[in-house]
Amino acid sequence: MVTARQRQCPSGKRASWRQEGSRERAVPGGIPARPAAAPRGLFQAAPCASVLLDGAGNLSDFNEAFRALLGLKRTRAASGSFSACVERGSLAEFLRHLRGCRLDGNVSAASISLQSQKGSAIPVRLHTRMFRGEGQTGYHIVIIDDAERMAAHELEQCARERKAQLQWTVSELESFSYTLSHNMRSPIRAIQGYAELVAEAVTDSASDETKAYLGRIMSSARRLDALIQDVLRYSSLGQATVEIGPVDLNDLVRSIAEEPPDLGAPRAKIEIAGRLLPVMGHEGFLTQCVSNLLSNAIKFVAPGVKPRVRIWTETQGAFVQLWVSDNGVGIAQQDQARIFKVFERCQHPREIDGTGIGLAIVRRAAERMSGSAGVESQPGQGSKFWIKLRRLRP
Repeated sequence: MVTARQRQCPSGKRASWRQEGSRERAVPGGIPARPAAAPRGLFQAAPCASVLLDGAGNLSDFNEAFRALLGLKRTRAASGSFSACVERGSLAEFLRHLRGCRLDGNVSAASISLQSQKGSAIPVRLHTRMFRGEGQTGYHIVIIDDAERMAAHELEQCARERKAQLQWTVSELESFSYTLSHNMRSPIRAIQGYAELVAEAVTDSASDETKAYLGRIMSSARRLDALIQDVLRYSSLGQATVEIGPVDLNDLVRSIAEEPPDLGAPRAKIEIAGRLLPVMGHEGFLTQCVSNLLSNAIKFVAPGVKPRVRIWTETQGAFVQLWVSDNGVGIAQQDQARIFKVFERCQHPREIDGTGIGLAIVRRAAERMSGSAGVESQPGQGSKFWIKLRRLRP
C-alpha cells in the first residue's frame, strides 16, 4: 500500500520525501508540492470527495470521502488515470474541463458523471484548481455529489409542470362553469316568467292547490336563479384581475349596512363600533364579502329572535381584522371548516333560504386579496366571522 512517504509517480518511480522547514516537498520527478502532515490530515478528513492529479491527469492522492463515493476498496492505491473513474459518456466533457483550467488561482466547475466500483453512474459537480509545484503542474479537484441537487431540480421541474397543468385545469373548469351557469339563466328566467303569467291568468278560476303548485314553481326558479348567480360570482373571482389598493372600510361597511332594506332596522340591529380601519384590498371583492357576512348574520337566528350584529376592526401586526359578530344559532366546531366550501351548509331545525356558496365566496375573495377568512363560534352562542387583510401603511 502506498504511504504518505512514498507515492507512485506517473513514470512508475517512487518519489522520496524530505522535511523542509514547515512543508514537505517532493524531490524532482515526484508529484506537485503538497501541504504538510496537518493540512493533509484535513484533506483526508474533508467531508467532500477530493483528489489530486498530476499534470497528465493521473491520480496522485484521494481522500476517504472519494473512496466512499466510488465504493473503492481499502487496498486501492492512489495511482492510474483519473479518466478511468469517469463514466464513458462524460469523458469528453471531463477532458475539456481539464484543458480549460489555468494557472491563475481561479476555480473551474463542471458537471459530469463518475463511475462507481460497481459500474453505476454518479452525477457530480467538479470544482478544480490548477497549481504548480517543483516545476510541474497539478490539479486539486473537489467533488460534490450532485445526485441530491439533480433530484431536487427534477422534483422542482415536476412541481412546476403539475402546477401549470393544475392552473390550466382550474381555468378550464371555471370557464366551463361560467359558460354553463350563464346559459342556464335564460331558460330558468323563462320558466319563472311563464309561471307568473299563468298565475295571473288563472287568479280567479284556479284552485288553491293549483296556486300552491305555481307558487312552488316560481319559488324554485328564483332559488335556482340565485344559485346560478352565486356560481357566476364564485367563478368570476378566479378569473378577475385583482388590483389591490387602499379601501376605506368605514365608508364601505356603513353604506352596505344602510342601503339594502333587508339589512337595516327595524328587522335587524346593526352596530358599527367606532371607526373602522382602512385596509389594502379590492373594493368590489370586499363589498361582496361584507354583504354576504351581514346577510348570513341576519338570516341564521332562532325563530322570534331579532338579529343583532356588531362590526369592528382591530390591528393584528401587519394586518387589520374585520369582525362581524351575531346572536345567531351558532356553528358546531366540526362544521366551521366545511361551511367555507361550495354548496356546504349547516343543518338547522328550519329551512333557511340560501345557496351554500356565500361563505365560499367570502373566503376566496379574501384569498385573492392576499388575506384570509374564518369564524369563531359555539352552538347557541352566536358566531364571529372575520376577514384579515393587510393594513394600510401611513
